[in-house]
Amino acid sequence: MLDWPAAIIYVMNQPKIPVLHALARSGSTLIARCINSLPNVAVFGELHYAARPRYGQFNPLVQGRDWYGLIDKHELPPLESYNFHDAIDLVVARCRERQVQPVLRDWNHRDFMIEGRASRASFKTARRIVNRYPLQQIALTRHPISQWLSFQNFEPLRNRYTVKDFMRGYLAYANQCRDLPVIRYEDFCAEPEQTMKVICTHTGLVYDPEFISRWPANRNVTGDLGSGSRGDQMTVIQKLRSRSIPSQIQAEFEDAPGYREALEIFDYDLTPH
Repeated sequence: MLDWPAAIIYVMNQPKIPVLHALARSGSTLIARCINSLPNVAVFGELHYAARPRYGQFNPLVQGRDWYGLIDKHELPPLESYNFHDAIDLVVARCRERQVQPVLRDWNHRDFMIEGRASRASFKTARRIVNRYPLQQIALTRHPISQWLSFQNFEPLRNRYTVKDFMRGYLAYANQCRDLPVIRYEDFCAEPEQTMKVICTHTGLVYDPEFISRWPANRNVTGDLGSGSRGDQMTVIQKLRSRSIPSQIQAEFEDAPGYREALEIFDYDLTPH
């Protein structure tokens, strides 16, 4: 076992691993598909250190096996001995053996919207692995009203959060993003090539303009594929038409604690455009 000074030097000398932070319905599935369409990149998501071990699509070992051919079937440990850190170590090692850049897409909906006491929420998965790997974290976001309305059009999240409850989690997420590069979904849809260049600058990924023609065929991603959502039906990235916002919903958001503070953090206007 490495002693602490040696462990710190070991971590510092490793290449940084990009980590994408996002809440549900913020466009992270589309952006992950686009990042996964860059050359020599493997995006793993939606990951959470405390997720119940299972061998479905949200397990990084299954993703490494089924999406990228990095893991053999016999290397999947019994469920009772599954360890998140070991799983990440294995997929990262295999990526580096093949000169592929791993990218981790965090499942922050659990941190800020599912678990209680949002005011104390944080990027828990990143905190668990930052001592093992140097991370390059970026945050993805969407205007809170647009995001909440998207919740209402997605069956698993419909009517699960009042505006105040939603804003409590959204503000907690925004506060955690204060010192991170932020990519707004609206900017990505309006200028995907330029915004992808910004993402690559922040993450150290190699930009390739051909991602714009590759991404529709890239299905190696978790999210709402097949849900029939507007984002899922895209074949060309373009700004989504703004939904009509009922006046009472706009008023509820403007009265919700933290609404204006969160808008200021992400540089949004009172009403989405």
